[in-house]
Amino acid sequence: MKMIDPIWDVIAAWEEGQLPTSKLIVTTSPKVELMLAVAMLAAPTPGPGHYGTLSHPIARAARARFASLADHPAVITVRRLFYVETDLASGFACDALTGFILSRGEPPAMAAHYPYPESALARADGNATVLDSLVDQLRDFYHLSRFASFWEEQAQAYQAIERRIAGYAQEGWAGEDVVAAMEGYFGERRTAYVLVPTPMERPAGGTMTAMGERDNYVFACFDGTVDKGWILHLLYHEFGHSFVNPPAGQHGALVQRYEALYTPLAEAMRPWGYVTWTIALNEHILRAQNCRLRRRFFGDAAAEARLSEEEAQGFRYIRALEAKLAEYEAQRDAYPTLVSFYPILLTALDPFLTSSDAHGRANT
Repeated sequence: MKMIDPIWDVIAAWEEGQLPTSKLIVTTSPKVELMLAVAMLAAPTPGPGHYGTLSHPIARAARARFASLADHPAVITVRRLFYVETDLASGFACDALTGFILSRGEPPAMAAHYPYPESALARADGNATVLDSLVDQLRDFYHLSRFASFWEEQAQAYQAIERRIAGYAQEGWAGEDVVAAMEGYFGERRTAYVLVPTPMERPAGGTMTAMGERDNYVFACFDGTVDKGWILHLLYHEFGHSFVNPPAGQHGALVQRYEALYTPLAEAMRPWGYVTWTIALNEHILRAQNCRLRRRFFGDAAAEARLSEEEAQGFRYIRALEAKLAEYEAQRDAYPTLVSFYPILLTALDPFLTSSDAHGRANT
């Protein structure tokens, strides 16, 4: 049975002007569901935070349908890769898992659309042949599981998820268009933003992957079962990564000047998978920017409450960065993009770098 690829079909339709002009494209994806079904079987133990633990009827149906394939080679490979430790993160999960599968075409062929992303390669022994083998194994899992039939059986349920998420995305925070808010804030544009909701992600989890000739298509795979408030949080957060992450690479030497600031954070950051200073810094900046948007849309009390939550979770530099972003907002004529303001933004960290706390912990 031939399987279409909704992601690229929808993008093609959008590019040809057959869809509304909004840059937000919402679609579920068989290849994403195939990958997450395997991840569900590969999860070391069932429990909070693992794939396939959601209670949505599709997730329950998948667990029952594919349980007999728990020892399939694809499952064994992913289970082994869950434990690969790299400087990017621990295990073949999150952005590695979804970025890997988004780089491929539709099953059963699963031809390469783009090269494997760095996150997937680094967390798969750094060897592309491991991922090539996983693609072959996924093809076999697809056939043995009769996955195309499962996808067709759940079609209406997937369409219901798409409609719900599209409605939330169109509303945005305080009724303001999500794309307009993000592109306006960062001073840059992307060609399109592809929302890929799923009932088989980690609970309340999401990832961002950029693809295209110039990384101009931004994909967000996320748990589509949560409420409107958390869905919108995921959209602003994951799409924001496409703007916040690149400047860290462009200013690599400057970022590393502040590397000692990671030591006091390490214990709190590692459970999130934020295992390097650059990753933790990106998360701080993005969360600070999200707080700036909350301040604009919902008022100071909402922003302060969120800042306190972030601090309680270990993001100790977030208030300083949020305050510095206010300076960016006040000087947009001089700094039209976050990239242009980035070196000044990082000066918000100077007091922490010279504090006895950071110095002492950095040298223990």
